[in-house]
Amino acid sequence: MLAALGMLIVFFAASVLVRWAIDGGAHSLPDSGYRISTARAVSIWTAQVVTVLVIVTIAVVLVRRCLRAGQVTFDMAVFVGAFLTSWQDPIFNYSGLGFITSHYAVHVASWGPYLPGWHSIRPENQTEAVLSGSVITYSLMVVWVWLQCRMTSAIARARPRWGLARLAAVGVLVTTVIDTSIQIPWMLTGLYTYPTRIKSLTILPDAWYGMPLTYSVLIAVIVVPFGMARYLLTVKSVEPLMLRGSELATGWRAGAVRILACAATLNILLFVFAVTTVLVMHSGAATTISLPSHLWP
Repeated sequence: MLAALGMLIVFFAASVLVRWAIDGGAHSLPDSGYRISTARAVSIWTAQVVTVLVIVTIAVVLVRRCLRAGQVTFDMAVFVGAFLTSWQDPIFNYSGLGFITSHYAVHVASWGPYLPGWHSIRPENQTEAVLSGSVITYSLMVVWVWLQCRMTSAIARARPRWGLARLAAVGVLVTTVIDTSIQIPWMLTGLYTYPTRIKSLTILPDAWYGMPLTYSVLIAVIVVPFGMARYLLTVKSVEPLMLRGSELATGWRAGAVRILACAATLNILLFVFAVTTVLVMHSGAATTISLPSHLWP
């Protein structure tokens, strides 16, 4: 069932991206004339190179593990499934500015206008960063899953009487801290920002690199079910719920079913995240800060 839903989602995403590509969307935006500093250019390019190297390294490691296991592993299903959610990126800007990436990173024009009902601010200025901050970066969600799984394992050893519900609740808190700790330095490179935020719920609320805790908590809510599933798989050999039934398929079909099942689950959770973000932007409590020229020309 989940795999079938995953296939429908992938087909829909493909239809959006194909129309965008046919209309010439796969291009960078024209130069605005603004020149960033050498230090900013170096930080943006360094972040992109590091991101690509990390993703390639993870991909190689996961492929080797799949070959040893003789099947698509849970980690590989999460890695690929997370990438298959990247088409949703413009939804965060559905009717405002929830997430902005730099024009000075490797980018393409946003495919937001090809999503049903999408009506954001100055769509001609919106980009999708290809190498870091968006698109392939979604695959790095598996790193968040690994970190949360490791923390859950450590907490479970220290508190053996704690049940899964308590471990999951603490996992949300821990993952929120992990996400915030990673994203603020990442934003400082100049790659992206979350311009619309509730200032009372934002770390560094007046800075363009401030981190809205609403985002970190929602990311944690996406990550924790997968971190808990991985914990149960590694510690108790319990097959993740979203992958059950994949054993009925054989050969390459089994791998496709596992990937599509994870993709469906992640797409559902990310869509809820994106819709919640849009609702927060229009809650009356959120403020859109002014952005530096290297992010919004």
